[in-house]
Amino acid sequence: MRLLLIEDNESDAILVRELLKRSTWLTIRVAWAKSLAEGLAQLSESEFDAVLVDLGLPDCQGAAAFMRVHEHAPEVPVIVLTGLDDDSVALAAVHAGAQDYLTKGSLREELLSRSVRYAIERHKVVKKLRWYADALAEKEQHLSLIVERLSLGILVTDAEGTIRFANTAAAETLGRDKAELVGSSVQFSWERGKTQRAEIPREGGEPVTCEVETRETQWEGQDAFLLTLRKV
Repeated sequence: MRLLLIEDNESDAILVRELLKRSTWLTIRVAWAKSLAEGLAQLSESEFDAVLVDLGLPDCQGAAAFMRVHEHAPEVPVIVLTGLDDDSVALAAVHAGAQDYLTKGSLREELLSRSVRYAIERHKVVKKLRWYADALAEKEQHLSLIVERLSLGILVTDAEGTIRFANTAAAETLGRDKAELVGSSVQFSWERGKTQRAEIPREGGEPVTCEVETRETQWEGQDAFLLTLRKV
């Protein structure tokens, strides 16, 4: 495992290296950069499993040091290291995406190695969750496109009959815009769990006869009904 330590104080850098060398949990090779600029250069040239960055660097101070590292290498977990008594700066970095923060005065072998190990594991979990979220969003996009291209009219209503979703075919069947349909009430009779014929009024035109099938479903976490409209 490779870790990049961005720390201008040589004594602190030696301490971190020694503590990690003693770790029985991880075998870590530590690369040392004495400034943010040098650290960013190393991140561009080599791959690292994690970064430990001091928030009191000569060329960058406070949470901005973390932000520069994170923007430069967003796929690498970052732990911030601070010698400040005020935790607010380190917490600001954590809120911005840092995996953890450590104060120099409390550095211990077990604490440091555990922080590095957990930071890497948490980052892997977050990365996997993002992948699943992206995959789900892509599937939803494909499904939405399919529903939009159906010749079958699709309506989703809440328990009171208020329309929450309408596809293009349903809007054309009802002679209204989709934007107008959402939030309005269904203007024809239908029974839950049944397939029936209904005379559906159309704005500015003659009513159209449709076969309406109704099924119970969920919409945005609430009980709802799925209505399919097929012209006959």
